[in-house]
Amino acid sequence: NVRVNGAPEEDFSWEEGEAEWRVAPAILSVSVRGIVGARLLENLRGVLAASTASACHSSGTSYSGVLSEIGVPPEFIGGTLRLSFGGETTEDEVKTAVAAIVEEVKKMWAQNDK
Repeated sequence: NVRVNGAPEEDFSWEEGEAEWRVAPAILSVSVRGIVGARLLENLRGVLAASTASACHSSGTSYSGVLSEIGVPPEFIGGTLRLSFGGETTEDEVKTAVAAIVEEVKKMWAQNDK
């Protein structure tokens, strides 16, 4: 019910112990089946700063075609969150964000089951 989006493993290459990424290592795209990403972000306001689209699609109402192109199934696309991390982001901040997202997703799934 949850997937991490991005380039497949074979798209990573290693040279002299350094990772050469074909994806942005500070950005994580996560999709949740059956969740409306905008509603999830609304429920997390004040707890977490994230988006449901890349900067180039953030003002539009449609979803980025990139999600389909990288193989995100349609039932997951609407529940996609884009999380960005900076050099100052701590492990505790990441754990807090994950816990908040998990808690809110569980609440939303429970409401959907009613």
